[in-house]
Formats: sequence, C-alpha cells, structure tokens
Amino acid sequence: MSLVRQNQDTPPGAARRATTGNQLLLAIILCAVLASLLVAYFGSAHTTPVAALCHLFASLGSNPLLAMALAGTVLVHFIGGADRKEILATVVLGLAMFAGFVGLGGTFAPYFGARILAAAAYLGIASALVQVLRIPIAPPAARPARLLNLLAGASLPAFIVLSAPFLHLTVRVHPKTLDPWLYVFDGSLGFQASFAMGRLLSSITLVRNVSFLAYNGLPLAAALFYAVERRQRQDSWPNIILLFIAIGAGGSCLYHLYPASGPIYLFPSTFPFHPPSAASVALQSVLLPVAPRNAIPSLHLSWALVLWWRSAGLRVWTRAVFAFFLVCTAVATLGLGEHYLIDLVVAVPYTMAIEAAFCRKWIAAAAAAAMVFLWLALLRFAIPQFQNLPALSWGLVLATLALALLFRYRGVSSGRIRVS
Repeated sequence: MSLVRQNQDTPPGAARRATTGNQLLLAIILCAVLASLLVAYFGSAHTTPVAALCHLFASLGSNPLLAMALAGTVLVHFIGGADRKEILATVVLGLAMFAGFVGLGGTFAPYFGARILAAAAYLGIASALVQVLRIPIAPPAARPARLLNLLAGASLPAFIVLSAPFLHLTVRVHPKTLDPWLYVFDGSLGFQASFAMGRLLSSITLVRNVSFLAYNGLPLAAALFYAVERRQRQDSWPNIILLFIAIGAGGSCLYHLYPASGPIYLFPSTFPFHPPSAASVALQSVLLPVAPRNAIPSLHLSWALVLWWRSAGLRVWTRAVFAFFLVCTAVATLGLGEHYLIDLVVAVPYTMAIEAAFCRKWIAAAAAAAMVFLWLALLRFAIPQFQNLPALSWGLVLATLALALLFRYRGVSSGRIRVS
C-alpha cells in the first residue's frame, strides 16, 4: 500500500515520485533516530546506552526544547489516527512515568510551564512505546502509515539530540566570535532592536512567557504542521521534515563561516537595559563563554517562516496558528538576546534559498543564496561604511527583504517540494 492516498486525478508519475519521497523520508528519519541514540550514548559519561538514555529522560524537567520535541511525538500520534485504546494507554503510561519522575525526586528548572512540559514529554515517550507495540499487530495495509507516523514523531527529539554536538563543535572550533560586527551593524540602523525587545519582555510577563514557549516550541509546531498537512492534504507526502533537516544542516555550515552567539552573551551584565554605544565597541573578535555560535542566520526564524509559507492552502485556523507562531518567534529571537536584528534579515533569503532548491527553482535559489553570502561578506568587511552611511544599512535591509519576498512569491510559492 502506498503511503500516499491516490485519487483518480493523480498522475502516475506524481504517485511514483511521492512514493519515492516517502521511502527516502523513512530512511532519513530512521537514520536520524538511530544516530541520536548513538549520540546520547557516546556523548555522555555513562557506561551503557540505557544509562545514557535514562539520564537524558531525567533532564526533561530542565530541557524545554527536548520536552517540546517529545510532546510533538504524541501530537503526531494522536492527530495521525490513534484509536481510543492507544490514546488511553498513552495517557495512563505517560502520567505514570511522570509520577515516577516526580516521586524519584526529579527536578524542574525555574521557567514557565516546566512541569506541564515535562508531563507532555513523558506522554511523548509513552506514545512512542505504545506505537512500537501496536505496529506489529496492526493490519498489514496500515503498518507503513503507522511506521511513518512513529518515525516522524521520533525524528523531532532525535533532531534535538543530534543538534547538540554540532552546536558544541562551533564553540570548540571558534573560541572567538564576530559578535561586535553584528552589534555595530544593528547600531547603524539607529537602535539596538534586541535590547529594545528585551526590555519589552522584561516588563511584560505574559509576553516573556509566550516568547519563551515559542522559541522552544519549534519542534512542537513542526509536529503540528506535519500532522495537519497529512490530514488536510491527503495527496502529498510530508516533505516538511526534509525541508527542516536541510535548513538545519545548511545553517550549521554557515555558523562556521560567521561565528556569533548573540547580544546576551556579548553584554551579559548590561542586556537588555543598558545597550553600549556602537561607537564604543571595537571591531575585534571576542572570547565569549560557552555559548553556541548559532546567531546568523536565525534558524528559529527560518523554521517558523517556512512553516508559515508552506501553510498556504491549508485551513484558515491553521494559517492563523503559524502566523502567530512566526510573530512570537521573531519577538523571542530578539527579546531573549539570542540574535541581532540582522540575523533575522539574513534568515529570509536563506530560507528562500533552501525552499527554492527543494522546489527546483534554481535561479531563485541561486539569487537568494547570493544575497546570503553577500551579507556575510559585507558584515565582515564593510561595517565602517555602514556606520558612516546609516541610509545604506536601511536601504540594503529593505532591498533584501523586498527582493527575497518578491522572488519567493513569484517563483516559489506555488512550487511543490520535490525530492525524487
């Protein structure tokens, strides 16, 4: 049975491509899940894989990103067609595991919703276990779709686990960062957007909490998109996961071309209330504490942006959810001090380049990629010119956004993501 529901209007070639895409998706997700287990083992101080995984799961009260990813596992499971018995078994087993975690002295970090997120994470673990047990006894025709749902849900926490060593690698390879250049460029725009947004988050608790959840809720949003797209677009395979992987892989490479961490690490004692004058910041690399060099481009914004873009054609409420998530993510990237404003600007053509390549819109992809590399060069070698001509800074920012969005909506928005 094909994993793609075919109708009479579906061309045979499209069905074959979709089936090939499903097979590739299954292979990539399975490799990611297995690799994450190896990373969890070899990247820890524990002597057995079981001990390493137990340590990882015991951290769910203080790891909101991983907790959100595991919550996405149960979301994919339930929306993907779980029956009542599976839902009941998942809830009972998950809550029992969470109760055990609390009873054994599990700790919670002091952030908003820590206990709720940890409980949702254990529901995700229970969901995976229930699916593993149910797939072998499911009707043969239903097993491929069930396996795809399981692996898609498991790929979210696998992605989080796998990304950790790559982020740590940026610190080891680049002990010094180029943060001063990005800070000075933002200053050439006339204000420090990250400091301004940080003050907003500090003064309004609700905005701070929502922004925090949005910043860490990326895997949960991806799970929602995957599950909803599978239900609302029965004739397409869930290529959003491959697109997410490609965005993450490309960003990991760019981090080594332009290592930077964010204003909260550059000015930990003054963020967000007292931004230093850009004129007082020397353009020299600085030795920052252990913080990932993952500022530019902002992958959080890229992922949120591609969810919004690819939700075109889905129901109105779905579009509204991802629009809200995009706005909250943009606020969070700045207000939490993890990014400069220029990181978000460069993320727009970067996202378009990856998406256009997936849609085989090569001219648009090349043009967007050229904008990304041009920005990285300008931000390294042309900062004095930006300081002397603030209008140049604004002109290039606005031109970048206008051109990227123009190319995207004229040549990519209607394109189908292709893999085969």
